[in-house]
Amino acid sequence: MRLLRFCARSLIPRTLGPTGKDSELDWGRKFAMTLDYLFGKGVSDGVPFDSFTYVTSRRTGRLRSVSWNGRLLATVRSEGGVALTVFGAEVLSTSKSFVENCVTVNEDAVESVSTGLSVFAKHVVHCGRNVYPKSEVAVLSPQGKVIAVGKAVLSSKNMMSFRKGMAVKVRQGAAGKPSLDDAE
Repeated sequence: MRLLRFCARSLIPRTLGPTGKDSELDWGRKFAMTLDYLFGKGVSDGVPFDSFTYVTSRRTGRLRSVSWNGRLLATVRSEGGVALTVFGAEVLSTSKSFVENCVTVNEDAVESVSTGLSVFAKHVVHCGRNVYPKSEVAVLSPQGKVIAVGKAVLSSKNMMSFRKGMAVKVRQGAAGKPSLDDAE
């Protein structure tokens, strides 16, 4: 029987075999389990982890970043969290489970948010139920296209009820960035 446990300093899981010693998992499986843990079960389904490139730290051996066809998908933070890029959010947005980690804004805010400006509560028209303060979120246009990624400042309930204040602190906007359609 295998026991799955999470490292104290990282959310990246380690598998313990029957003897209690670490057994090796490939980086794709570890990254998939991390995504499912952070964004909800089933988010990693259908994502081609075998074709990703994984970069590890030379000093610690821990996962640092994940790329696909030379484009950065995500970086792994030292505490084990994952910082998605706009491209990474587009790849994950194919999963229906990932939409519960997204915030949809009205048409008035699309242009400014896609350039990297923060999302304010008055512009939020829909918010997934897995959005909590300090959680990683993708910001969507009314058409469902990823326009930015960032950290939530408010919970989903508060985003929908507040009319003032910042809802998402945007880290990267999609303006000028090639989309997933351009990668193929």
